[in-house]
Amino acid sequence: MDTKEMLSDDRYDVRVSHNGDIKINIPQFVTCICRLSIEQFPFDTQFCAVALASPLLNTSEMDVIASPPPKDSYFAGNAEWELINVTVRDMRFLEEGEYRAEVHYIFHLQRRPIFYLTVIVAPTFLISALSILGIFSPGANDGPRNEKVSLGLGSLLAMTVLLGIVAGAMPKSNSIPLLGMCAFLHNRQGTAFMEERILFAVFFALKHSDSTECNQHLRFV
Repeated sequence: MDTKEMLSDDRYDVRVSHNGDIKINIPQFVTCICRLSIEQFPFDTQFCAVALASPLLNTSEMDVIASPPPKDSYFAGNAEWELINVTVRDMRFLEEGEYRAEVHYIFHLQRRPIFYLTVIVAPTFLISALSILGIFSPGANDGPRNEKVSLGLGSLLAMTVLLGIVAGAMPKSNSIPLLGMCAFLHNRQGTAFMEERILFAVFFALKHSDSTECNQHLRFV
């Protein structure tokens, strides 16, 4: 939370009681930080609550009646978030024998996922599909078909680069977001097909080597 003073020191409101208590009202600009739940990132919806109250003035000195603002009237726009709704609640609470006014603003925000879909999800899906289709593509008639292994290694390298982008784009949390799980599963799928391709190439090479040694032995006999 970040605060910034609104008034100079000589303009603060001060209340002096008969028993010697002194209270000072210090208006401030406050930057609030809302806690995010990112399990569904980048398709997540967030609720951010902000409470405003005066610690000095009671309802007889300052009373607040809040009403919901017109939709999009005070929202300048954001490339990442869309303002869905603003809920306003005015409340009264008792403190030191006096009732004070308090206003709650609850902002309903929805993330715009188009950036993450085009930059991360779509390339990850295409690379995974390319690595899978490369295994079933026709290759050379002789040899262990090393071009498929090269294709798999290239796809795996591209997937590693994309995972770095995903790690930088995802917010830090103790839970795994939906986007991170999707990228991990695609990467694991491509790696599994790559491992299968390498094992097949090694098996083909060993089988071809055994067949060559057998033919040489028959010619010697």
